[in-house]
Amino acid sequence: MEEHRIVKDHFRILLDADCEQRKDILQEIKGMLAVHNATEENVIYPAVHGLAKRPVHARTLYHEQDDAEVALWDLANLDLDDEQFFVKAVDLRDALLAHVRREEEVEFKYLRESLTPEAAARLTAEFRAFRAALFARSG
Repeated sequence: MEEHRIVKDHFRILLDADCEQRKDILQEIKGMLAVHNATEENVIYPAVHGLAKRPVHARTLYHEQDDAEVALWDLANLDLDDEQFFVKAVDLRDALLAHVRREEEVEFKYLRESLTPEAAARLTAEFRAFRAALFARSG
C-alpha cells in the first residue's frame, strides 16, 4: 500500500510538471509500476482468486492493471508538449486511483479476512521472496 501512495504522489508531481520534467517522472512511474504490478500479478491476485475465492474480482484487477499499463505506454509515447498529455495523464491517474481503492477497500480486505494466520504468513513470505528475486535479477 506504500507503493500506492508513492505512485499517487508521482502522478501529482507529473500533472504539475513542465514538459522537460515529464519524461523523467514517467520513467520513474514506469519503473515503480513494473515491480509493483509483477508482484500483484504473480502473488496477490492469485491469492485473491484462490484464497479469497474471488476469481471474477481477481480477473477485473488483472484487466484494470493491463489497461493502465497500455495507457501509461500511450502517455509515454506522446510528445511531451502534446495538448492531450494532461488529459490522458488525468484519465490514467483517475483509473489508477479507482483501481487502488478497489484493492485497498475491497479486495485486500476480503483477502485478509480469508487467511488463517498460517496462510497469511505463507503469503507474506511468498510476497517477500518474489520481490527479492525480482530485485536480484534487476541488480
